[in-house]
Amino acid sequence: MEQPKARFPWYFFWQNIRLNFIVGGTVFASMWFYEPALALKSAPFMLVGFFVSTFIFYRNTKPLSRLLSRVARIVANDLPYRNRLELLYERNEWAQIEAALTDADQKLHSQLKTIQAENRKFTTLLASISNEILAIDKQQNVLFYNPRFERTFLYSKEKLQSGGKLWSVLDIIEARNVFNDVIIEKQTKKLKGFSLEIYGETRYFNLTVSPLPGDDSDIGGAVGVFSDVTDAKRTEQMRVDFVANVSHEIRTPLTSVKGFTQVLKANKAKLPEDLHGFIDRILHNTERMIALFNDLLQLSVIESRDKIRPEIVEIDELINHVEAGVKALHKEKDIKIEKKISVKEFNVDPKLFEQVLTNLIENACKYGGAHPQITIETYQSNKALCVQITDNGPGIGKEHLARIFERFYRVDHSRDRETGGTGLGLAIVKHIIMKHHGNIHAESDGLHGTKFIIELPL
Repeated sequence: MEQPKARFPWYFFWQNIRLNFIVGGTVFASMWFYEPALALKSAPFMLVGFFVSTFIFYRNTKPLSRLLSRVARIVANDLPYRNRLELLYERNEWAQIEAALTDADQKLHSQLKTIQAENRKFTTLLASISNEILAIDKQQNVLFYNPRFERTFLYSKEKLQSGGKLWSVLDIIEARNVFNDVIIEKQTKKLKGFSLEIYGETRYFNLTVSPLPGDDSDIGGAVGVFSDVTDAKRTEQMRVDFVANVSHEIRTPLTSVKGFTQVLKANKAKLPEDLHGFIDRILHNTERMIALFNDLLQLSVIESRDKIRPEIVEIDELINHVEAGVKALHKEKDIKIEKKISVKEFNVDPKLFEQVLTNLIENACKYGGAHPQITIETYQSNKALCVQITDNGPGIGKEHLARIFERFYRVDHSRDRETGGTGLGLAIVKHIIMKHHGNIHAESDGLHGTKFIIELPL
């Protein structure tokens, strides 16, 4: 819409000129009534004074034109049509200014009521959310938090005053670091499974921190949502303990079954020949069950570990150790392992990472035929240290790649039965990598080999 042009307040100007003329005329008439000669002598001076005062008043009134232009825009765009017509006929600049101020005052009150209503809605919404919420600005000053956060994190603290800092409401250093990282990097960050002592009870939380919108393209701060996962953590721990206990208890009778079966096999000449096949099948399946429960027990132990013990290891030495073990286990195969080591040192848990390499290289040997060819590369990519293991096996179909790290998931059940696989090897690998805060994925065209890529944070 075209903005009204600035115009001089002529109505106000001529009103004052008229008043000036009336006052001057009254003075001249009074002087003429008492002393006509003095009035005639004073007339030129009074006339000059009239024009000078008119000029001065014109100069002082002119800046009002800018104000009137803004008032005219309000009158033209915002005032009701009936009020606009009244002001148009009245042609009084002060009346227009008064109308514009009255309209602005009404809108201000209306907006204030709207803001107060929205604030009540926002407060009610925050109070009804079952998660703990905390927001800070870029200087880490606390903007707001909901009652749930106050009950959980501030139950033993004094009431927070305005302008409080993040450190005054959040004692967990890892959580404060996540807030700080989000403000610096302007990206959503997560922290999982940190613990907090509340009312003498240990509780576990997940934290998701997101950037808070600010002016233009910059952020105004960060908002964090805390999720209480204590019940899920306890349920998971119960499941891990159950699997560990069952695996441990079953291994003893299985070991006995295996021992007795081996005794029968050693003396199978004394048994009818048609029973020899049954003994071999019992021994084979017993060994499979022992391997299965060993993997379950190992997976439970890995899951139950809250922290790992990383240290700097020479990846070449670790690979050589794994290579020697795998070749000793598969003496019947011609195994060739090629190493391309660009990054020599990794900060990992040596025993756990050795298990990762062992599982991946053993899989490559199992499915690589009589002449497995394996390539192991280490390199740095973006903000990660990578280990890439490539084999010459039959490959994995794309429909299976997203699920091969699930427990007991098998691409080919018959092939796994032949090789003695339990379906837990890759699940163990993924859990170990997750404990290192890393990531693993597989790539394959389903025809010519598979590539496993491990990414570990610097």
